[in-house]
Amino acid sequence: MDLVDHVSGKVTPKFSVIMPVYNTERYVEAAVQSILNQSEDSLELLIIDDGSDDNSLAVCQKLAQGDPRVRITSQSNAGQGAARNLGLDNASGQFIVFVDSDDTIEPDTLEATLSLIGDADLLSFAFDFVDEYGNTRRPVPPFSTSVLSGPAIFHAALLDIDIFTVPWNKVYRRDAIARHGVRFPPLKTWEDTFFSREMARVSRKAVFDQTVRYHALMRRGSTSRSISPQKFDDAIMLFALEDRAFASELTDPDVRRRFEAHKIKFMMQLLVLAALRTTSDDEYNRCY
Repeated sequence: MDLVDHVSGKVTPKFSVIMPVYNTERYVEAAVQSILNQSEDSLELLIIDDGSDDNSLAVCQKLAQGDPRVRITSQSNAGQGAARNLGLDNASGQFIVFVDSDDTIEPDTLEATLSLIGDADLLSFAFDFVDEYGNTRRPVPPFSTSVLSGPAIFHAALLDIDIFTVPWNKVYRRDAIARHGVRFPPLKTWEDTFFSREMARVSRKAVFDQTVRYHALMRRGSTSRSISPQKFDDAIMLFALEDRAFASELTDPDVRRRFEAHKIKFMMQLLVLAALRTTSDDEYNRCY
């Protein structure tokens, strides 16, 4: 049953699905349709066009025709974090879901969430990586648990154990986000790492769904697969933000060890990516 705001008289949807869009004209229709075709239709789809210079916005506008659940907002290019924040500022659903504009979700994802989330602040569902033909390229190992509570959520997130750094394989209770004022920081990259870890830190309970419900597209040109000196600069800024946000938790020696391990792992992954994906000697030298 939908909730009704007794002040405005408006029906509050169960889900706000936030989708940043930037130059994904080939993929965004499938992403949007995977939302609009959900078996649970109490939802609003907030599309944030992040200054696309291809036909992405036109595709979205055509798909939105005649469907009042879709709301489209445009902004000058400011990155996924800023787009997601704009979506959060305008969301009215009980639960928040992030879906990237080149990915898709299974048609029963939202319906299953309602039966599984209970009193948890977040639900994390299984996902895989697929190619442009829908073939699974890389499965992700199953979760090691079905529920975590209290500080154990944050401790797991620091080492990417069950709580991964992406926001898009999760459903968040909106009042938990609002209660703690959590937002994506002003970084062009790794902003999702901070948001995911901060929500893990403030959440009281997390539950896990072993069913693969999210399909992340592996494609050339995506921001998640590219590497640049900017990503190294943003990583240093990310660590500084985390140091301040997690200050009270980091007084615990065990949490501090986990945090330092997180930083080492993070930088090692960046160095490997730089070795494999830099496109010129100058870029390689700047990364190192």
